[in-house]
Amino acid sequence: MDRAEQKKQILIELQTRSKADELDAKSLRAAIQSSGFKSDYRYRKVRIDGRFLPEHTLFVDRQVMQTKVGYLVVTPFRPTGTDDVMLVARGWVPAGDDRQALPDIRTPVESVELSGRLNVLTPPPPLWDERYSVMLDEVWQFLPEAELEARLGFAVLPLMLELAPSTPAPVGFKIQWPAIDDQWVAKHSAYAFQWFAMAAAFVVACLVLVFRRQHRKTANEDA
Repeated sequence: MDRAEQKKQILIELQTRSKADELDAKSLRAAIQSSGFKSDYRYRKVRIDGRFLPEHTLFVDRQVMQTKVGYLVVTPFRPTGTDDVMLVARGWVPAGDDRQALPDIRTPVESVELSGRLNVLTPPPPLWDERYSVMLDEVWQFLPEAELEARLGFAVLPLMLELAPSTPAPVGFKIQWPAIDDQWVAKHSAYAFQWFAMAAAFVVACLVLVFRRQHRKTANEDA
């Protein structure tokens, strides 16, 4: 129940952020320079312009949409007037029949305006085994910041920009934002209900056993 309450407070905070005004280039720059950028700005909406770095496009593997396996396309992006580089999650593309051939991705080279929201870099898959390689060429299993910077040769911001679902191709592809809803809270509430139910069943079973033992003892004494 404590964990459910913690998740409830996190949910309220994230929902509040998602409804706040969009960050423009100036306010985003101020946010980046603040010490709480990574922890305080997840799900904040952003609208900025700049240029992609298409030669550094990468693909995050094992992304499923409508039962089909594909990749999340991620391309570094430099906002206008800054030296910052942020990763942009441009959406999902199908893997195709030949897993050895990556999808042919077109990336605008001219300055573009992007709209979306900030989110954490793609985390490791469940039960990830450190014995496996995080990446092979342009294909990554998830996006660890240190390994990314070592491979790319430059620093990236600790939050990436998820493009809005309405973003047209070739800037964006198929995009679905995970809902910010009470499923996080409901999971822990369900766990609590299960444990309380098992505890109640255990107490009832104990009472039944005690009653039966007492009943047998009384019957034996009467005999």
